[in-house]
Amino acid sequence: MQLAVVTGFRGMLFYFNLTTPVGRGYPNARTDDVSFVQFCFVVASAGRPIPPPPDVQKEWAQVSVTGRTDDATLAAINAWQGYRRRQFGTQVETDGIVSVARTASGLYAPETSYDIVHLNFVVLMATASIWPRLDKDSHCSADLGATVRQALSSHLTT
Repeated sequence: MQLAVVTGFRGMLFYFNLTTPVGRGYPNARTDDVSFVQFCFVVASAGRPIPPPPDVQKEWAQVSVTGRTDDATLAAINAWQGYRRRQFGTQVETDGIVSVARTASGLYAPETSYDIVHLNFVVLMATASIWPRLDKDSHCSADLGATVRQALSSHLTT
């Protein structure tokens, strides 16, 4: 996981990007990347300040931050991508994979962000009082917290 600057995503100046894809076909994805995707679902399903969309609540509530690609994580990714497709149309990929963002804008198609960028925005809204210090959230595992601090290390002042 690494910190990336985004040039075109409204309301967010940077995000935590993956270093390897997470999801279907990637059973051995990096633990920190899988943990971050899981954290996104877990912290958002905690319902603060608003609950997640009904379309994803059941699947997201089953996820734990384990760092392993398991059935619950795969189901949460599928639910998320299905929800985004219903909201934004067929340009949204529904391949069961949270990909590494490869553009400075965070978009892979016009007006269509990578899942990881959009998930960061969901987490930003759910953790606004501590963003980007996600290591301070009670749902953040010790290993993920260390990765977050490492990603932020050149930007931390306290």
